[in-house]
Parts: sequence; structure tokens; C-alpha cells
Amino acid sequence: FRGRGGVGADRGPRVVMRPLSTYLAPMMIRPALLDDTDTLVRLHAQAWRETYPGLLPEDEIARMTAPDRLATRWQANLARGDLRIAYAPDLGFAVMGPQREAAHKTDYPEELWAIYLIRAGQHRGLGQALLTRVAAKEAFTARVVEGNDPACRFYAARGGQVIDRQPEQIGISDIIELTFGWQTGALHC
Repeated sequence: FRGRGGVGADRGPRVVMRPLSTYLAPMMIRPALLDDTDTLVRLHAQAWRETYPGLLPEDEIARMTAPDRLATRWQANLARGDLRIAYAPDLGFAVMGPQREAAHKTDYPEELWAIYLIRAGQHRGLGQALLTRVAAKEAFTARVVEGNDPACRFYAARGGQVIDRQPEQIGISDIIELTFGWQTGALHC
């Protein structure tokens, strides 16, 4: 016996075990309901506070995550009939719906409006499962703040291509927004 199970150990082939959550992720996801509003507000705010420091000013993050503002937004989104909202209870959500950017409506009729996971839900296969759950068979886009490298890597690994780069404003903050696009059937999940 040499070492602790690596090369040269007399333990046979090394078995790599995946976390159980990798297999359970798709089963944890369900459509969001109006009764989920309070939890969605909390998750949305927490995800923004974890994602955007260094990309947006703290006062802008606080303004965008104000509970009343998010509650109004979530109630409106949940009442719409044209959004697909997937919810991983207490961990995250994804929202897909009609394209909001006029310049992309013809080539990309759908848009991923949001996908957020709090840190506790990341690296468990939930992001991919949420995206798969809301994605249609049509071409779609997703927008991301330039500098949000984890999101950019996530989209690129799933077949997204940067199709646009535009200056935008979030509140009073000037940002650069990247638009990733997926042609019909190009989502890799």
C-alpha cells in the first residue's frame, strides 16, 4: 500500500462519485406559483447581492433588490401568461419569454429574461436544469453584464455566442451589456 488511493495503490480502479444533487437537480425544479412570490423575492435579492458587487455600485444593488420593487415585479411576471418560470425551491429560478429587444425579435423570438442561483445552488447542475426546463425549441437570447465571467462561461459552454455588445444603464450605472444568442437547436445541455 502506497499513498492514499492514487497511482500505485492496491485498491483497483478509482471511482469518481458525483454528488447526489447532480442527479436530483431536474427533479427539484417545478413551475413557479404566485404563492412562491416571497421566496422568489428573497432569492432574487440574494442572488443580486452575491453576483453584482464589483460590477455595480452597492447603492444600485440595494435599489434593484428593494423588496417592494421585486415583489411587484414577481407578481406581474407570475400573472403573465407568456412566461415560462422554472423554480428550484430556495435555490434559484429561470424566466424565459418573448424577446424584448426589437433588434433581435426576427432572428431570436425568445429571450432568457433571467436565470439566478444563490451560491448554495451553484455547481450542482441546477443552472443547466433550469435553462433546459424553460428553453423552447426556438432561437433565443440572454443578456449579461460584461465582467460577469461565470455567467459568460455558463452561456458559452451551452452553445451561446456573443451577438451584440451595447452600452446600457442599470439605474444610474453605465454598463456594457453582452447579448448571447442561440440559434434554433443550438442549446447544449
